[in-house]
Amino acid sequence: MNEKRSLVIPKIDLVKIIDKKYFYSLKRDFLSNDSVFENQELYDDFMRDPKPNLKPDTITIHKYDYEVSEEVEGVDENGVFGISGGDVISKELKENEDIEYNFFTDYLILGIEKGRKSYLIDINKSLVNADKFKEHILIGFFTEKKIEIRTALDKTTKVKEFIKKDFNINLISCLNSILDKINSLEKIHLPSKKINLSLNKAEALLLFHALYEKDVFTEATNKADLGRFIDQHVTYRKLNIDKVVKKAYDSTFGLISPKKEGVKGQPISLELLQRLEKIEDGLFDFLKK
Repeated sequence: MNEKRSLVIPKIDLVKIIDKKYFYSLKRDFLSNDSVFENQELYDDFMRDPKPNLKPDTITIHKYDYEVSEEVEGVDENGVFGISGGDVISKELKENEDIEYNFFTDYLILGIEKGRKSYLIDINKSLVNADKFKEHILIGFFTEKKIEIRTALDKTTKVKEFIKKDFNINLISCLNSILDKINSLEKIHLPSKKINLSLNKAEALLLFHALYEKDVFTEATNKADLGRFIDQHVTYRKLNIDKVVKKAYDSTFGLISPKKEGVKGQPISLELLQRLEKIEDGLFDFLKK
């Protein structure tokens, strides 16, 4: 029988991961698995230290082999001759090899995926009897969850410990997937009618982008939120048919790419620019009537 001593992957709380104390507690738990702590005295010293050395990102864990001797026939407690009750099994422990684990790739990344699944399970549990909730309760529930995840997203890139590229990308991806799931659940439980615009897709996207740039929306609304709103609630006009906008956030930056990244956007035609300016200039003409 071969046994490999391995890490117990934590179910990481994706909301608390932005808290330094929680992050350091995860690092402490990870380092405490290092084989050096098979020395009980060293382990106790480490756990007592209020500021232990948390710099190492890798640990080593021994893999052990257990050798089982041949079965020996004997007499069981009832005096019956055989192998069932009278076996004498010797098991010898042998240290075989060392396995190295990385804090980010072998621990945190797997842990945040477990945390993502757990978070979504909890949401679904809360919605088991959603049809019995009043609309304002559901609106409040989804709003609270979205704010919670957006806050984690906003703070993730600002925490020094998350500079590790692979981990940061994975964490952001998990948080965004939760936001997408919350939005899809909100759409199921709080269906809404579409806002049908007479504009084409580029005009619709640039109109909302212009409103965003003019600070029409509050600071709590970021560009990704606006993109999700457009995807869920807005249609554009194409060949006299109302079409659903898909991936508005990505499409908008295909038209207007962020200067920082140096990405070239699609050229905006003079005709489209003039039409957009006309829409904006005459936006409040109805008040003059």
